[in-house]
Amino acid sequence: MMADGRNALAAARTCDGCDLCCRTYDIPELGKPMGVPCPLIVAHGCAIHGSHPKTCQAFRCHWLNQPDLGPEWRPSIAGCVLRLDPAGVTMWVDVDPERAGAWRSAPYFLQIKSWSEAIVKGLGVVVVQDAGGVFVIFPETELFFADPPRRARFRAGYRMGVHGHEPWAEIMTKPVRRAAA
Repeated sequence: MMADGRNALAAARTCDGCDLCCRTYDIPELGKPMGVPCPLIVAHGCAIHGSHPKTCQAFRCHWLNQPDLGPEWRPSIAGCVLRLDPAGVTMWVDVDPERAGAWRSAPYFLQIKSWSEAIVKGLGVVVVQDAGGVFVIFPETELFFADPPRRARFRAGYRMGVHGHEPWAEIMTKPVRRAAA
């Protein structure tokens, strides 16, 4: 498929009954916490679609934006919502609170592990937010952080350890400062 065809496919994708983001994320304007279904979910979608909160209007999951992801990655099917951080460096896999561990099943687990290869090259990080905590994914392992602070940011990579290069990750407690240009 040509790039224009992929772009047309992404533009044509809609939520069409998928409401996993409405159940997974917080919506400050409504006072809705993470992991709790939005009270405005109705059978056909959002009861106030068109005048829904700015938080909702601004969000588009990675499946909607990425035409190379097949229909199995639709959040309502996969049991998880994919999103990229604003810098495009961290791929977040936010798991449906009612389907803990969904990311570990086929075909999702193998693809997530494949995406984690980016960390070997220093190009990105894959983070899975599931029941009870967060997993930083590496090709050879996952590092688990139990109940990290809300909206935590992670640094991860490899460092020299007793057994050679070993995966490491940490929660960033201070903002990253960029060098002046």
